[in-house]
Amino acid sequence: MSKAVLAAIICGAILALLALAALIWFLIWSATTTTTMTFQCHTNDDALWSTVRREYCCANHGIACKVSDPFDCDAGLVNSVIGWADSKRNWCCTNKQKGCSLNKAVHDYDCDAGLANWEHGWSDSKKSWCCAHKDKGCTPKCLTENCDATCYHEVDHKGH
Repeated sequence: MSKAVLAAIICGAILALLALAALIWFLIWSATTTTTMTFQCHTNDDALWSTVRREYCCANHGIACKVSDPFDCDAGLVNSVIGWADSKRNWCCTNKQKGCSLNKAVHDYDCDAGLANWEHGWSDSKKSWCCAHKDKGCTPKCLTENCDATCYHEVDHKGH
């Protein structure tokens, strides 16, 4: 083999080793480089945030952190009708839409039935539910201390 061919082979091998070293360095560098994401956390639309944004804002600003639920609504769900306390059933139904079957049966009142005699004919729970949900059967409350003034409904969410 001539000296020129041998020099070309050695030169090619050196260039290949340099290229391999550069590739290894690039792969190691890119694997250790992380991209930092930042989010605007001081907005009022946190209900629409992604999980990543919520976790970032909680970790970096203490905003939109998940608050622990007072009840585990999956625990005992199959037996919720007789196995759950009323407080758990009401909270889980209202907040997680779980365990509602008994709530609907107990609290889905016909607020037109007996309306003419609601003060004496309805149970307290029916009065409370119908007032809150149908604006019917509400106990009047006075606007002044002497009760000689105009009265208003105890639960008045419709502006009446």
